[in-house]
Amino acid sequence: MFHVKQLDEKQAARPENSGFSLSERDFLARHLPASLNADLTQIAPLLSHHLDELSLWAPRLNLVGEGTRDEWLRRHFLDSLLAVEPLRERFGNSIGRLMDIGSGAGFPGLPLAAALRPEETVLVEPRRRRAHFLRSVLRRWMRDDVRVENLRLEATAGLMNVDVLVSRATFSDVGDLLEGSLPLLRPGGLVMVLCSASAPKVKLRAGLEHFEDLSPFRYVLPESDREHELRFWRRFPDSA
Repeated sequence: MFHVKQLDEKQAARPENSGFSLSERDFLARHLPASLNADLTQIAPLLSHHLDELSLWAPRLNLVGEGTRDEWLRRHFLDSLLAVEPLRERFGNSIGRLMDIGSGAGFPGLPLAAALRPEETVLVEPRRRRAHFLRSVLRRWMRDDVRVENLRLEATAGLMNVDVLVSRATFSDVGDLLEGSLPLLRPGGLVMVLCSASAPKVKLRAGLEHFEDLSPFRYVLPESDREHELRFWRRFPDSA
């Protein structure tokens, strides 16, 4: 059995770097689409709380590998936020329940929850220490529309009627994610995967006939030449 060293209240309330610096806020303002830039003042406190907690926990849990706040902002926060508009285009603005499978350090689930404001966001994370980290972020967010489930995908069958299910490079075979989502995803629901553009395509097999493969969205992060891709599948409205 392992033990997680809990941060005391003073540490949680006063991280070393509290809130976005001017350069961090400017970075997001320069690289976010105009529709999200208009909401930046509203969502920035939530995102900065997440980044502050990441700065405290990452050295102990290896949540996102080594790096600086600026690198994490680019590689993880911006990467997640760039999915907002493509997701809206394929699903719409009204999301009842959004689920992030293998949430880990909270990507893409927490930035999507901040920007999209679903009625409920469920962060599914099987590793206990990472689930503790996610709950620590939520204590600072002070919102009751986001929760953490310390479960594996196959144990989530009771969390049904998911509108949008997302995952970030969690499965080596995305077909396993699609099959595992069937007990959860309502007909007409959307699956979105964030991955490298060079990641293997899903192989056709039994169980995947319930999904329509939608057009992907390809992009490159600042200061990088590596192509990323958002891949989308919609469960057919009449699939049982």
